[in-house]
Amino acid sequence: MEPVSPGPLPEAASPVGGAPAAALGQRPRWRKLLYIRQDYPDNYVDKSFLKLMKRNVNVRQLDYWDVVCETFRVSQQLSVTVIFVAAFLHLDSGSVPSVTGLIAGSCAISACLAITSAALFFTMLLGLTPILKNLTENISSDSIWFMAIVMLLANLLFHDYGSGSSTHTRFPDSLSINAAMFSAVLLASQLESNNDVFGLMLLAVQLFALFPILRRSMRAWHHPSVFWDGFFTVVLVIFAVALLLPISHASVTFYTAAIAFVTFFCPYMLVSIQKYKSEIRGPWDEAVIGH
Repeated sequence: MEPVSPGPLPEAASPVGGAPAAALGQRPRWRKLLYIRQDYPDNYVDKSFLKLMKRNVNVRQLDYWDVVCETFRVSQQLSVTVIFVAAFLHLDSGSVPSVTGLIAGSCAISACLAITSAALFFTMLLGLTPILKNLTENISSDSIWFMAIVMLLANLLFHDYGSGSSTHTRFPDSLSINAAMFSAVLLASQLESNNDVFGLMLLAVQLFALFPILRRSMRAWHHPSVFWDGFFTVVLVIFAVALLLPISHASVTFYTAAIAFVTFFCPYMLVSIQKYKSEIRGPWDEAVIGH
């Protein structure tokens, strides 16, 4: 019985302008197509795959002084927190008359609110002062200080440090304000007189609720906002140092070191490590739909 010769092999995709690959004894060239069957595994890629890789296409080169200007907002919020705590310590020790704080606070808040709204706010706060004073009388001072510190740290963590140009923020600004006001209520309940409680709560509203609105308004009015960010930072640092000096020189040293670390050292580290950043993009990324 004579052996049966095999039939002709099916033709496969051939190189452009050449004979079928099977006739030349070569493996068919891989093509980046999903709708045809090929003699390659599903995860196969050819040598040209990595040629399409791009490195650090979207990496923005940072300028040191630009990053320093961006840290002003963090330094401002840190200074605001220090000013509030220092004011509480002065009121608690009796070194600063509460009448002075009331006059200064009334002038500042009246400049930010309408007269009718300011009068309504003063009336409500005065009515709540006796309640706030006795709110935590059954809680130990250590627990109050612990909760106050945690709330102030939450205020620093969740504060909106954005420029205000974007409508989407990571956290609502009310989260930061509520944490700061809760801390203010806890600390105000430790004061002796109703005037001191009223003065501290008024200061808390100005620093944590009204002052951020003023800063955003000035940034929107004067763009770029480097001037106002720098101005507010210098003024707040001077006020914080002036309030901390009578308390202790160690607190001034610690505060100025923290401001220098946040404002100058952190930007230096960020700019320095940029050279180690490696971002790769290639055909494995999801397609970006053009607008």
